[in-house]
Amino acid sequence: MSTMQKSRKNILSSLFIGMVVLIMAISPTLGYAQDENPEAAPQGDVLTETIVLSAADEYSFASLGIEERTMNAPYDDMTIRFGTPPDWALSSGATVQLDLAFYYDFQELSEPTNVVGEVFGGLLQVSYNGITQTTILLDERGDQSFTVPISANALASDRGDGRHELKLFLISDESCLYGVDTIVVVKPTSRFYLPHSSVAIETSLSDLPRPLYQADSIAPDTTTFVLPDQPSSSELSAVLSVAAGFGRLTGERMLFSVVTSSGLTPEIQANNHVIFVGKPAGFPALGSVALPANPAEFTAPEGTPTDGILQMATSPWNPAKAILVVSGDTDEGVVKAAKAISSGYVIGIEQPNLARIADVNPVYLTTVAAANRTFADLGFLSETVEFLGLASREIEFFIPPGQVPDSGSYVELNYAHSTLLDYTLSGLVVELNGNSIGTAVFKDETSQTGSLRSNLPADLMRPGRNRLRLIFNLLPPDICAEFFVNNLWFTIFDDSLIHLPLLPITTDFSDYLLNMDLYPQFFSLGPASESVVFVLPQNNVAAWQIAAQIAANIGDDTEWSLAEAEAYFSDSVPDEVRQNRDMIIVGRASTHPIIAELAGSLPAPFESGSDLATMQDLQVTYRFPSGTNLGYIELFKSPWNADKFILGVLGSTDEGVAMAGAALTTPELRGDLAGNLSLISNDQVISIDTNLDLGAGTDISSAVPDTVMDITVPDTSFTPDRPGWVLPAIGGVVMLMVLIALFAGITSLRKNR
Repeated sequence: MSTMQKSRKNILSSLFIGMVVLIMAISPTLGYAQDENPEAAPQGDVLTETIVLSAADEYSFASLGIEERTMNAPYDDMTIRFGTPPDWALSSGATVQLDLAFYYDFQELSEPTNVVGEVFGGLLQVSYNGITQTTILLDERGDQSFTVPISANALASDRGDGRHELKLFLISDESCLYGVDTIVVVKPTSRFYLPHSSVAIETSLSDLPRPLYQADSIAPDTTTFVLPDQPSSSELSAVLSVAAGFGRLTGERMLFSVVTSSGLTPEIQANNHVIFVGKPAGFPALGSVALPANPAEFTAPEGTPTDGILQMATSPWNPAKAILVVSGDTDEGVVKAAKAISSGYVIGIEQPNLARIADVNPVYLTTVAAANRTFADLGFLSETVEFLGLASREIEFFIPPGQVPDSGSYVELNYAHSTLLDYTLSGLVVELNGNSIGTAVFKDETSQTGSLRSNLPADLMRPGRNRLRLIFNLLPPDICAEFFVNNLWFTIFDDSLIHLPLLPITTDFSDYLLNMDLYPQFFSLGPASESVVFVLPQNNVAAWQIAAQIAANIGDDTEWSLAEAEAYFSDSVPDEVRQNRDMIIVGRASTHPIIAELAGSLPAPFESGSDLATMQDLQVTYRFPSGTNLGYIELFKSPWNADKFILGVLGSTDEGVAMAGAALTTPELRGDLAGNLSLISNDQVISIDTNLDLGAGTDISSAVPDTVMDITVPDTSFTPDRPGWVLPAIGGVVMLMVLIALFAGITSLRKNR
């Protein structure tokens, strides 16, 4: 190449580089490529398909939250359960498409084996709702798809909860006989094709929580609770009891919102199940609902004005939705109806969708519970389980409100098991409320008279219902020997014993409970004379919604068997309630007259008329601008009774109250709650204990104590924002680079002439 050509090339290169730099400077997307949006570059394995609905009736496994699953020889199974909307009836032509990958290889056999015919990987048995549909021969390696028709006699669910069940069972005797190592991968691109017709929904009260809620539904429903425009405190109590009941019945999975009667828009009517809670005069919309009992004549001739009434009907605004009415002619009747719903057991006598409630009689264990309770006393009878692999059984016991376990509590399990177990692989684990507290190794000596004593730690137990879970693993020494596999068993005897001496809660013990780690254990959840009360502001639907979500959370957490949630407006809390009840205060401080009375007790008090708390106990004190959305959760002893607790779920704005409620009810955030005071900003939780010298729960080691900082909460949405001088400066640099390149090129050309 000549010198002149090289010079021209250098000039062109410089021009090209300059243009590239200029384009990158001007383009906001090129200039901010990756760091601003980490979700654009996910790490690890990524499904090639998430939710793909190529047809209205088609649902991929991924859309149901089912990830890739590997099944291993010789025996393995996989079960998928899902629900369908209440107005669906599956039609002929339903199928399941299985996208599979097969891998199998011959191992080296320890002894020669006479293999007759062709050896394959095994069989995959496909069942739907308990009925075998087909058996797939695993005879070709690699990726394959199979479309399995679902027979007409299998289309209806055979489960009490209404869910459908697909079961895949891998059988690979070849793995045992010929040393074939088989693996089956079930891919999330597999899918159900579920053609269906619309049918009238079932409105039987005995089916609750269906049709309002269907577990694991492929199309989850939403529900709206409707209150009168000016609800009484009793009607608010009723909606909290209903929320707590559905929280327990659905595992807090029901999606719901709260509105008043005037806020019941046509859009809400068309897209939601609706639960009316209150006296009928507050609901003009009920006039268009075909209820079994006329709203104007709720009281039966043989009834009284204090009766409650429950009735359900198909929504006139959408036949796929249901209307539930929790009502009565009086506040007392409305509360009775709500408590009956919360029990989860409602029977329609006159009609399946109509029940009149004369009274609700909560049944609690006596406050002096026996220290020793056998499993038989708790309703669990001796049971022998024949199983291969993992299985479990649960036993519940109850701690009456106002009492706590004494030291020395334990559970003593009496059991027996097969001697054909592989003792190195089989055993027993005992869990208390989800925490492991004991293990047992099986051996010949325990096969007939096995016994395991495990301590019941007091800090793992809570008032109300507690769960013991027994998890046992039964595996043979030779999984390929049919004799071993078919003779595995484990027996739990009903003379097993829970030793649980109880003591009344004392003031000293209440000091131990003054920690949000123990929510909701510090509340009494017994009869109404002892149960926690909610204190709510007037005319604030947003606060009522948060209170209902908290009630649903408590109902789920504590198995509140008969929710007796009571609500009072902040300006009218009776002295008897102040003296004798735990409280949950929900809302902005400025909407609560009672907050001023509690100023001396709050870990972070509020100035009069302000919704921003004074948090002097933080090592770094922040000055937040007006309008900042912040949530506060404050736990403290009642100034009216040192044995009672008050929990404040407060906020600087309605959005802040919602943040505080979410921190209390969302497991991922609730784990960050500790001490007696938490500050919440979006999904960030800072927790401290004002009774200690130093805050806990956040890293503040580099902060300067008592420093005041002005902080502006940034907009979290991404918009490129550069100082005004950046682009001109970059442009100038680029032009300078171009001029230098031109000058160098011209000089070089002159020298070479």
